[in-house]
Amino acid sequence: MIEAAIKGIGLGLVLSVMVGPVFFALIETSIKKGLLSALFFDLGIISCDAFLMFVAYKSTTSFDISPEALTYMKYIGGIVLILMGGFKMFRRTAISEETKTIAVETEHFYQSYLKGFFLNILNPAVLLYWTGVVVFAIGTYKGRKDTSVFFLSILATLFSTDMTKAYLAKFLRGILTPLLIERISRIVGGVFVIFGVALLLR
Repeated sequence: MIEAAIKGIGLGLVLSVMVGPVFFALIETSIKKGLLSALFFDLGIISCDAFLMFVAYKSTTSFDISPEALTYMKYIGGIVLILMGGFKMFRRTAISEETKTIAVETEHFYQSYLKGFFLNILNPAVLLYWTGVVVFAIGTYKGRKDTSVFFLSILATLFSTDMTKAYLAKFLRGILTPLLIERISRIVGGVFVIFGVALLLR
């Protein structure tokens, strides 16, 4: 059980350095909406990961996902990422004309949660690498308890590292100008578009 936890933490640390659209969106959420919104955004990501783990486990042990289904998932995810990226690239950041300070965007925390969940689930690559992790776990651990500890250790590590990134990002807010924060939003949008195009062409 301890070995499963150590391996889960190690894999979680490896996965935490992967840079994708979710990473940039988490940093942007922390800067523009605050740490609490970033917390709920990341809870959406982690719960999506847990859901995809379950799907991968069931599909691996019960039935196979057809290549055609993965292809449709790829196209849908790519198009949605491109649309979201385009929206971010051309949307202007709210700026007060009197003070020229960045206006903090507010949203209900359930909105942050849903954004994290659906942004993560739109990328079919996430399901693919969780399927690989599940296959590894099934082949390595025979007991359900060790397998559960392995998965929980991964999720706990990912959540901890994500919140560390979000916490550090919020300190950038004091040195960001309205122009710079708008450029960051456009960069995030550009990243979304790049990943969306990559999904379509891969």
